[in-house]
Amino acid sequence: MLGIYDSGVGGLNILSEIIKQNPNVSFQYFADTKVLPLGDKSVGFIQNRVRLACEFLFKNGCDLVVLACNTASVNSIRYLQNDWLPKNFKGKQILSITKPLTEYLSEKYEHLKLEKGLLLSTLATHKSGFYQTEISKIGFTNLTSLPVQGLADAIEKNDSKKVDQILDELIISNQIEVDKMKYLVLACTHYKWATENIKLKFSEQLEIIDPSFYVSLKLSEYWQKYPKYQDFDGYQKYWVTGDKVEFESVARRLFSSKLNFVDKISLDN
Repeated sequence: MLGIYDSGVGGLNILSEIIKQNPNVSFQYFADTKVLPLGDKSVGFIQNRVRLACEFLFKNGCDLVVLACNTASVNSIRYLQNDWLPKNFKGKQILSITKPLTEYLSEKYEHLKLEKGLLLSTLATHKSGFYQTEISKIGFTNLTSLPVQGLADAIEKNDSKKVDQILDELIISNQIEVDKMKYLVLACTHYKWATENIKLKFSEQLEIIDPSFYVSLKLSEYWQKYPKYQDFDGYQKYWVTGDKVEFESVARRLFSSKLNFVDKISLDN
């Protein structure tokens, strides 16, 4: 069974694409809303928290976990795959969304390599330096990484005014020449929900790159290569560590449907 981890509703973007391509996929979605925003936490905290969530999902029947969160991915995937997983859950697998994002840029956006662009992420993702290094390797040397503190939290709270305020501060404090930006990469799965706000602050012609579809496509390819991780029995389960009612409300607003089978859990000792 597939497990999906995110700090909130951002990963629902990826889940929705997975369901479109695999309508009967069995999954458990883990929304770690108690620690939102994850992007302002330390690397040690992020690694420990994601490890606990993966352990929970594995013990509850998942064989494959996708970290549908850029912050979790860049700060913990190597530790989890190389150090923790082989010692604790042999035969299980953890995938991140880091490689699909860089592959997506390389395969689909070659024409933007020399153009000016921005990569928006949480502070923890930006500080890791992961995308700056990997994206420069594929020739996108005119892409600037900028952290956007508070944006994921404002999106979760449905505070459009706060979203606009954060974007205005980002543009002013970084002296961004919005008319010269040709594209913008969303390196946080929450940010897709702010697409309209971003276009209003930048330009309707701005190309916004959201890798959610491509992540789902690569997952489908992975299943073809490793069929033992396939499970298409239609089982669905949502776990949340924060307020259950609030999560359901936000998810219904953004995901455009009611989520069934939501249970609250705790990862605290």
